Amino acid sequence: VTTIKFYGASVRNSLDFNFYRNYIVATRNWTAGYSQGATQITLNDVSGMVVGQTVLLDELNDTNEVNPEGNQGLDVGCSRRESDGDLNTGSTTRCQLQINKVIAINNNTKTITLELPLYRTWDPALLPQVSWWSSDGVHPGNPEYTGLEDITIDGSNVALAQGGLVGAEMVSYFWMKNVEVGYVPSRAVWLYIAYRPEIRDSYVHDAIRTGSTNYGIQTDWVSGGLFENNICKSMINCMMVAYSNAGN
Repeated sequence: VTTIKFYGASVRNSLDFNFYRNYIVATRNWTAGYSQGATQITLNDVSGMVVGQTVLLDELNDTNEVNPEGNQGLDVGCSRRESDGDLNTGSTTRCQLQINKVIAINNNTKTITLELPLYRTWDPALLPQVSWWSSDGVHPGNPEYTGLEDITIDGSNVALAQGGLVGAEMVSYFWMKNVEVGYVPSRAVWLYIAYRPEIRDSYVHDAIRTGSTNYGIQTDWVSGGLFENNICKSMINCMMVAYSNAGN
């Protein structure tokens, strides 16, 4: 088995599948098709959309269900910022979300077909919208099918890691299988704005520093993920399902 051993400081992620872009590039109003289980929804405009792109579905917070105030204060990372689409600074207004993929577009009826059904019923009074970003400034949505198999990641000599030993950001169908991630200075694996990731048959272990982010696997803005048959040892939290996840 191949081993990758990191040294020094990591500003974000040590092994980084990072296609992150800070801003939403377009937003459309969602006008029909709100019921749980639906795969076809209607928008006010489908121009600029392409089959295969990743999209973000969200609506204003239902105050009966959503409280963005956490034990460390207001969580400004749970929503895009409505004024300019900023994902990096974020906001707290649209924390109910689902990431999905467009598999068909009807320009005449302004409908799109989604790969996965809606996990919940959405409320038209909360102004649901569909947005997207571009990973390279040209093509909308996420890069697909990047991953790791049969490898060991060793963080015992990493002085500082603000992200994860393995990080995957703005990816679709990212996978890890038979991967060991050990001696973790912060997070072992961090998934952010990820669609249908899969982590199985893997082992994360041994936080080498104490702190609130010593997590085995952390998910933020992740939809449709599968996590099974993994082992975790000696971490603060083995699985941190953080903000704005759906259907994992």
